Amino acid sequence: AVVSTQSTGCDDSGCGGKLKKTGVRYGQTVPPGPLRRAEEEAEKADLIIVLGSSMGTSPFCQLPSQARAFVLCNKQTTNYDRAAKVCIHDDVNAFMDHLLKHCLPKEQQSLNFTYEQEFVVREEGAGHLVLTSPRHNEPAVFVDSVYYRTDQSGAERSFERQLNGNFSAEVSSSGIIELRVEFKEGPDMSFELTPEQELTAKLTKDIIY
Repeated sequence: AVVSTQSTGCDDSGCGGKLKKTGVRYGQTVPPGPLRRAEEEAEKADLIIVLGSSMGTSPFCQLPSQARAFVLCNKQTTNYDRAAKVCIHDDVNAFMDHLLKHCLPKEQQSLNFTYEQEFVVREEGAGHLVLTSPRHNEPAVFVDSVYYRTDQSGAERSFERQLNGNFSAEVSSSGIIELRVEFKEGPDMSFELTPEQELTAKLTKDIIY
């Protein structure tokens, strides 16, 4: 589905605050305030569960060790395997499925949440179209394939997937370009892109565990 960009508010009616996505990219400095709070919470925790992490990014990889115990689930080995109370080399989804079935009543064993990701199709240089995420270093992970058709050729051609997860194509057209985006799950999306137009859409995906 294509939905308009909108702010997300807190579910607590008495709060009214807005939820804002924040993150620290590689090479950026970690703000001392949030890191200090994370360390304090880790020290108070009886158990920390680490899911799908190589445990190779400092200082975050050191946080689980500050709890009384931590469980580590990752497909590959890490430098913290021996420090974990329990270390499991398996798929995270399979691990969580077993955990929920053994720890929660049946009516609470499904975790439902919605993941939203924007993607943009824009021209970078004459005739060079790129499908990417508007956020730096965040590939369009839901996209499987991208195809285009111009009024000159009529034949459908495909974008090439780049190593960084983006898709690109050299398109020669002065008219309307028809785009078709295939996703790993869910129906395709079709768009019409006019010359010098930038198209932005948001994909909303409901995920159930």
